[in-house]
Parts: sequence; structure tokens; C-alpha cells
Amino acid sequence: MSDLVSIIVPAYNIESWIGRCLESLRDQTYKNIEVIVVDDGSRDRTGELCDAFAQADGRFRVVHQENQGAAEARNRGLERAEGRYICFVDGDDHVSSAYVEQLYCALQKNQAQLSICGYWEEEETGALKRQLITEEKQMSARETLEAIFFCDEIGRSLWNKMFDKMVIQKHQLRFSSKYLVGEDMVFLIRYLQAIESVHVSDSAAYYYLWRTGSAMQKRRWDEAYDRNRRSWLEALEEAGELLQREDAVCRKNFEVYKTLVYYRILCESAALKGESTGKRELEKNLKRCVRRRAAAAIQSGRLPAETSVGLLLACISPKIQKMAANLRSS
Repeated sequence: MSDLVSIIVPAYNIESWIGRCLESLRDQTYKNIEVIVVDDGSRDRTGELCDAFAQADGRFRVVHQENQGAAEARNRGLERAEGRYICFVDGDDHVSSAYVEQLYCALQKNQAQLSICGYWEEEETGALKRQLITEEKQMSARETLEAIFFCDEIGRSLWNKMFDKMVIQKHQLRFSSKYLVGEDMVFLIRYLQAIESVHVSDSAAYYYLWRTGSAMQKRRWDEAYDRNRRSWLEALEEAGELLQREDAVCRKNFEVYKTLVYYRILCESAALKGESTGKRELEKNLKRCVRRRAAAAIQSGRLPAETSVGLLLACISPKIQKMAANLRSS
């Protein structure tokens, strides 16, 4: 008999999208699933819509909790999961009907401990922005750790992957609630350090939604933005500590990626309206880090020429870099 697969779905104030997500899970070609939806204190109709699915299909279970963030929502799902394998699906995204079957069969056929599929990036209008896939291949966990920072087709997220719950239980892996963002990257690194074999498929089975109102699309700097980005930087520090045990290639890739994150947040913050002590402090620290690390990042050969030029401009002034970027895109 096929193994039970648990699909954990954190959900918070996404009444416009949760129905499509759960419908896509209900219609999976692989039928032996349980869907654990954790309603993380939603103030709209999200919880009500989830309950309706649970009433109509016994494979769906809903956990209601006070708002604690995505990390604790996923932890709650892990506590309730009874499946042999685990998938994490964001409640505003959706999946193809073959999503679970594709990931599960890849694990079984290739005796892997993690399987990964490609994905689509989708706009709120339903328009598909781009497809991210790579060739089908078997990878070691070490090779995957080297790849996740610059191979977007594999990525640092959880939602295009299937995990072995026995590994999660054996190593007592959980999500850190101290991070608003970045907890998924830390979890993935810990998981990869506990396994040997990974399989990557050559087809896209996940649809990731680019939502307006995200931190990347904000227009004005505020305290919420500051907390979000500082959390990301803190998660990067923990990731760097975990990767100290890995080989030089992996550590070098991460350091270049870390510089790239510093650069992007610096330019992003500088482009936002509003002034405050916190904003100035954040940008000052990031600019210092970018200046110190830019040369090594550029010399690594991992960055395209346009990004390397942007790094150099940001060392002078993030606002000049932003103006140059706007001119290139106009």
C-alpha cells in the first residue's frame, strides 16, 4: 500500500486564495494524503473556508490557533502529522494535480530522502511570470547545499519539496519562531545536513504567487518592514554558523549569497519613502557590510555583470544604484 503523505498548510488572512489552494490538494492524483491546515489566527473568512473543506473531505483537518507566525504554524502541523512523508504548501499558492505523486514517486524510485520539483511564478492576475526547472538529476545532500543559494530552480524554500518524516523526527527538526522570515532556509539547511541523497525532477508542479503588499513591493519604510528585514539578516547569521562545518565551496557560495542579500536590502530600504533613526542605522550597517564584501563577491564569478556593477554603485550610494537600475528598466 502507498505511504500516507502529510501536507501542512499554514494559513493567515488569505480568504481570496485558500480555496484554490485546498481545491488543488483535494484533486491530487495521489490519494493517500492528509491535509493539515493551520489557521494562524486569521481575522477574515480563512478559517471558515478551511472548516468547510474538512467537513466535505475526511482527509482535511483544520487546527485553529492564535496568531503565532508561519514557523509555529508549521510546527503545529508537524505535531499533528501522521504521514510517512511531509510536504509544506503555502496557503496562497496552489499545485498541479500530480504534485504529490511526482515528489513521492521520485523518492521511492531513486531511494532519496528529499525530492524537489520545479515551479511557476504567478502574478495575482493569474498570469505566469516564469517557469523554473532544471534537468532531472540525483544529487548528494552536500551538492544540494552548494546549489541552493544560486540555483533558484532548487531554491531555499520548502514548498517545492517532499521530506522524510523519519529524518525530521530523528533529528528533532523544528522551525524557529524567533524569525519572521528565513526560518524555512534554516530548517532546510539542517535537514540537508542530516541526509545523503536528493532527487530533482525536470517538471514544474508548484505555483508560487507573487502578492502585492509584500516587503519587496512596499513604498514606505515602517517598523514592520524593519522587523522583517532584520529577522532575515538574523536568520542568515544562523545559516552561516550551520554551514561552517561544510566544505569551502559551500561556505563561499553562501558568503556571496549573503552579500547579495545585504545589497538587495540596502537598495530596497534606500528606495523607500520615510526617514527614521532605524532606517538610517540599518542602511549604514548594510552599506558597511557591502563595501567590505563586494570585491570578494564580484571576484567569485557567481554574479552576473549587471549585479556586479550594481554592487559597486551601491558602495558609493544606494540611491545612485537605484537610479541606474530605473534607467536600465525604462
